[in-house]
Amino acid sequence: MLTAAVPALLYFVSNNLNFIIIRELGATNFQLLNNLKILSTAIFFRIIMKVDLNKLQWRMLVLLTIGCTVSQLGQGKDGHVLVGSALGYGLKVCNACLTAMSSVFCEKFLKHLPNNFHFQNVLLYSWGVLFTTVSVVWDGELFSKGVEVLFRGHTALTFMLICNYAFVGIATSGVMKFLDNIAKTFAATGAMFIVATLSIVKFGEPFRIELVLGCLIAAVAVDVYYHGELLLDKKKDDDFLDDEELVVVQGSSSTSRGEEKNATI
Repeated sequence: MLTAAVPALLYFVSNNLNFIIIRELGATNFQLLNNLKILSTAIFFRIIMKVDLNKLQWRMLVLLTIGCTVSQLGQGKDGHVLVGSALGYGLKVCNACLTAMSSVFCEKFLKHLPNNFHFQNVLLYSWGVLFTTVSVVWDGELFSKGVEVLFRGHTALTFMLICNYAFVGIATSGVMKFLDNIAKTFAATGAMFIVATLSIVKFGEPFRIELVLGCLIAAVAVDVYYHGELLLDKKKDDDFLDDEELVVVQGSSSTSRGEEKNATI
């Protein structure tokens, strides 16, 4: 049970840091720098899970980071990026590492223990509730203003969103248990592009060429990450077969010339 406390605590700290980072950097820069999680997740995935990624896969993860960043350029209303405090940027770098560590430790917990998948989620959420309760009690408002403070500002829509995020958390755990964190990263990237497209269609968000370019770059990165080695191996096999055919043809030509010479003699 204590094993579940590690990813739960890391998630708790990371999620609370997000509010400070958004305050310091703004939503646009927060979203841009959020792409640091792609590479930090791959690094901790290699260190903690002991999974080797080849050079081509590392390059595709870098390309995916570039594609996601490109897709989010031009979102600021005033056209300015990379504004904010040094504290915000420092916390964002630290938080990228914390988020990556929490995801990879969560994957290790889910895969390396024989417990039922749903029971594992109960353990993770129980620790999360415990850490959150401690923070609420530490804040002091619960005692001074009563239990009503926990429901202040909530509507039916916000409770629906809370339930939605709970189910998303369970689905994410399933991805990490039965696949891995890299697959989760790619799924999150795909969801980002789907949301951006729906925002254009549903809410009239302006169409941006950066979104299309970023989507294409990300698609190439995902495809080559999973199929690049197969394509290279196929090319090697084709080259090998071509070389063999060339040798056979040359051998046949030499034999034919030899037969013609003997016939002449």
